[in-house]
Amino acid sequence: MLSSHSFWIGNSNDCALCNQKRGKLLAIIEHDGYGKYYTTVYVNLLTYARMRLEDWPIVSAQWLGLQVAVQLLRTKSGMERAQSVVEELFG
Repeated sequence: MLSSHSFWIGNSNDCALCNQKRGKLLAIIEHDGYGKYYTTVYVNLLTYARMRLEDWPIVSAQWLGLQVAVQLLRTKSGMERAQSVVEELFG
């Protein structure tokens, strides 16, 4: 369950998870037009370490100061499934 300050904005092809209270972009999901959804989450170093220990399907990670942009394995299960994976991480 996401915090009451987090919300999805976008459509069935592209969306972003934002946290209004912290003023942060938490994740983006992009559709490639061919049935695949690409998810990138923006997390702190401790969350990234937890993701590695829990064997999340990480494709790549890019350090952005104290944050890490983590690209997850693409999914063909639809936008709702991609959103639920992100919500599991931040919930």
